[in-house]
Amino acid sequence: TSQDLASEIIQLKQTISHQQEMLSAKNELIALQKSQLETLQKMVEKLSQ
Repeated sequence: TSQDLASEIIQLKQTISHQQEMLSAKNELIALQKSQLETLQKMVEKLSQ
């Protein structure tokens, strides 16, 4: 029925927005890790001079 369809669509929208939040959090983590790696790289370069 159209009511079933409507509730299914709402559920899908919620799932999608949850996945988007997860992706956003993962992207933030990746950015942090990249920054940490760059810092480590600079430290290694200083040590190897």
